[in-house]
Amino acid sequence: MSGTMKSATKSAAKGATNGIGNSRAAVGVSGIGVALPAGRLAVSEIHEVWGTVPPQVLRRRGVTHRSVCDPDADAVTLAAEATRTALRAAEGPAPGAVFFGSQTCPYLTKAGAALLADMAGLPRSVFAADVQFSGKSGTAALLCALAWVGAGFADAALAVGTDTLGPHVAPGDPQEYTAGSGAVAVVVTRDAALATVDATGSATSDTNDGFRTDGERHIRTGGAVMTATDVGLIEHCTTAWERLGAMPGPPRFLAGPQPDAVTPVRLAKRLGLPAECAAPCVVAQGIGDVGAAAPLLGLARALELAAPGDRIAVLGYGCGAGSDALLLTVRAPATDTGLSEALTARRTVSYAAACRQERHFQGLDRLVGSYE
Repeated sequence: MSGTMKSATKSAAKGATNGIGNSRAAVGVSGIGVALPAGRLAVSEIHEVWGTVPPQVLRRRGVTHRSVCDPDADAVTLAAEATRTALRAAEGPAPGAVFFGSQTCPYLTKAGAALLADMAGLPRSVFAADVQFSGKSGTAALLCALAWVGAGFADAALAVGTDTLGPHVAPGDPQEYTAGSGAVAVVVTRDAALATVDATGSATSDTNDGFRTDGERHIRTGGAVMTATDVGLIEHCTTAWERLGAMPGPPRFLAGPQPDAVTPVRLAKRLGLPAECAAPCVVAQGIGDVGAAAPLLGLARALELAAPGDRIAVLGYGCGAGSDALLLTVRAPATDTGLSEALTARRTVSYAAACRQERHFQGLDRLVGSYE
């Protein structure tokens, strides 16, 4: 064990400050809400059309369906739905800040956070900002909210992780098989009702494993070499994890990035944790990769299953590249997150309908109709 990790553990034991301020402040999560589109597209249908990924590889990924947005939905509308659930579940003051984490906001310069604040009925005095770091936009937004409340700028803050990856992946691209949509909203307060945040850590580097440049609609990846070498997700998540410091034992739950249904368990093993930590938090099997919402979906599931005193680790990863890690201690299990309802409210969508709803073959520079 490194000297840095040992000293971090000693500081935490003395009640010193952690990554979000004073550890005695009990800043953490007081409410969480989930929103998923009901549309589900079978991965097998995508394979019948394109055949760009071998069937055995698709089976190993463990994803059978991915979520598909309705034509009038986007990252903001999903975030608004999740926010209503989170605010209804949380007790305490209204959020004084909104941090909107997404890599697929429908606007490039107009703030999605401002739209969300209006849709949530928050006052004009609220602070609002968009946070973008690919798939870790949600955990980055959560860290901003924790810091904002921990610094005393507001008694409560709202953090959202939301993405609609389907419309932003090119037809036939290997990512299309898992490109889903979803949103999670988290209410952060000073006297946390559900879980306190005990430690945080991050890792960042200029790693070109995924990007979307100005003017481009579709997300591009660095190719198979990035996945094969582990220089992206595994390496950055490991570094962020180490920044949490030593622990008395493994957390009960690990909520990590979910590009597929097997990566969270693989990540747990690389961190020296039992697979049982990660498996209960995996929901990608029937909805695919929901980007910035994925780690927070795992957090919602963990909070539903947890008992007081349990510890939950959250790991987010974003291409480009970076990772955030958070360690939480549960005060009370979460109810009414909307997760179970969102997962069971399924409507079968054909590949043709998905292409229309996600505008895969749209030829216009500016939309003039719902299905163009």
